[in-house]
Amino acid sequence: MADPSDISAYDEIHKVLNHPIEVAAISESVLFHQLDTDYRKTEQIDNLAEVLDDELS
Repeated sequence: MADPSDISAYDEIHKVLNHPIEVAAISESVLFHQLDTDYRKTEQIDNLAEVLDDELS
């Protein structure tokens, strides 16, 4: 979490996951980079879009 003292965020995450969580401090830029790396896979999607565009052309 960018702000590990944010109790309401902790409570909401815990409620959604319905699982105990451990809070750790991390900078916002590192957090966003990690989320992008783990979940968005934008680089892979961009590469796939380029391949599909080439094949469709």
